[in-house]
Amino acid sequence: MQFETAEKEKNIKFLEKEAQLQGRKLLQSAQLRMWSVAAIILLIALLAILYNRNRLKNKKNIQLERQQEIINYKNLSLSQLVQEKEWLLKEVHHRVKNNLQTVTSLLNSQADIIGEGPVLDALVEGRHRIQAMAMIHQRLYNTDDYNLVSMPSYISELVDYLKESFNPGTRIIFKLFIDPVALNLSAAVPIALILNETISNSLKHGFPGKREGTITVELQSFGGRTKLLKVVDDGIGMPASVDEANPNSFGLRLIRGLTSDISGTLKIARANGTSIEILFDVNDEARFPTLSPT
Repeated sequence: MQFETAEKEKNIKFLEKEAQLQGRKLLQSAQLRMWSVAAIILLIALLAILYNRNRLKNKKNIQLERQQEIINYKNLSLSQLVQEKEWLLKEVHHRVKNNLQTVTSLLNSQADIIGEGPVLDALVEGRHRIQAMAMIHQRLYNTDDYNLVSMPSYISELVDYLKESFNPGTRIIFKLFIDPVALNLSAAVPIALILNETISNSLKHGFPGKREGTITVELQSFGGRTKLLKVVDDGIGMPASVDEANPNSFGLRLIRGLTSDISGTLKIARANGTSIEILFDVNDEARFPTLSPT
């Protein structure tokens, strides 16, 4: 009986230990299930957040793509408008040049039926003035900048045109000292007409009787907006009968009026020939290669 009792006690203790071990396993299993459920819930929440963020990102990307399409469309429209504007400006300069050439042709036709005299001289002078303006529009038509005129190349072209028109030969030498600047259209046209008048007057009146001499054209830039135009010849000089304050010559009146148009200051000197200086300011300019003296 004692042995059986001892065996029963051992069995009871063993069963108690088994029960405790089983309880621990059940507890661990329950905790594991709880942590697994928590992990699953956390994973689902994380996936939901990622999905939501990805959906918002895709939605935002779609919005950005639509905005980019709108911007691209507007840029394309603006580019087309700019191209149309440039084409229109180019066409305007081309048409103005053609119209001026037509006027020049009409003056040439009129001059052909008029004999020598002041009327013919006036027609020739008018043709030179119109051609000086037509050359500006032709130069603007042939470039991509429709507002700035390269003065070095333009003055060289104008001098060549006047030399060909008056045909002084080799007895008159031209010297050009033109700084590498460009003038806007509002300043280039008056300067072109002033150059035409001063150079034409020197060629017509400064060197009578096959006299030899030199005509110097300078356009200086003082590093800012201030420019100095200077035309000097070593001819016989301006007649003393010409009053600078009240000139009877249409050319001098034109030069004075054009100088006033660009708010410039005119200075005329008569020593050792004729010197005309015009100091003026410009708002827009650009730089171009330097023109060497010729």
